Amino acid sequence: MKNIFIISLLLILLVSCEKEETTDSDIPEWLQPRIEEIAKSDNCKWYFINRYSYKREYYYDIVNVGLNCISCEVYNSLGDLVNFRRDEKTDYLKNRVNRKTIWICPEFSTE
Repeated sequence: MKNIFIISLLLILLVSCEKEETTDSDIPEWLQPRIEEIAKSDNCKWYFINRYSYKREYYYDIVNVGLNCISCEVYNSLGDLVNFRRDEKTDYLKNRVNRKTIWICPEFSTE
């Protein structure tokens, strides 16, 4: 009985840790031109894009680790650049959930 429990637990862990694939449908059409612009830039290797849920809406966070810029360029689900006030940004950073990396520059580097 103990072995069945351990095997079941391992199977649950394996299934829950399965890597989530990113598809083109995860990237909104309005974001494609910005991705193309970043991909053509000399600084592409520092960029990736995360999608978060916040207040029942998706937000897209373009991260530039080279400039240590996290949540400096955030768009709502309609593609509008969000200009958070300080208290709003604090709330966004604290309460955003369900992070999913939807795009990483092919040349991305952490060096």
